[in-house]
Amino acid sequence: TNVGGESVCVRILFCEIRGFTSLSEEINPEQVVALLNKFFSSMEQCIVKHNGIINKYIGDAIMAIFGLH
Repeated sequence: TNVGGESVCVRILFCEIRGFTSLSEEINPEQVVALLNKFFSSMEQCIVKHNGIINKYIGDAIMAIFGLH
């Protein structure tokens, strides 16, 4: 078998909330969920607006890929 593929130039974004672990220990669970929902919603809008694809959520972080068609 032949392994094939395509060489593509992409950009990867990793973004997380600075100090999230310490912050999450200080606030109640409902506030943690509200913070994450607001963060992920805002990031999703920005990523999609710039033709990015969300690859995964990792705790309080998000990974996005730009340049794939």
